[in-house]
Amino acid sequence: MFASLVLGVEGERPAKALDRLANGGLAARGEDGTWRATPERFRELLRRLADPPAPLSEEERLLRTFLVDGRLRTMPMRREKRLVVLRYMRGCRAGCATRRTST
Repeated sequence: MFASLVLGVEGERPAKALDRLANGGLAARGEDGTWRATPERFRELLRRLADPPAPLSEEERLLRTFLVDGRLRTMPMRREKRLVVLRYMRGCRAGCATRRTST
């Protein structure tokens, strides 16, 4: 039902289902009597129910800065950071190539 409102699919909609969506804040009736979805409420509910993201270690944060989709975008200038990236790449050499080709 919610999907049909989001997609704008025309057709008969049971009043009871629309009332349930409205009570949950997922649908609203316009002044002209037409129903519309309220996806912002859906997003809000999803955020509330979602698990918080796991905290990243310093190394993971650094790798996300320089690697995008498993590819090195830029080499760190600072030696300490560069060593972290190079260690990751050395340890990943065989494993990453296998994972990349299997997807």
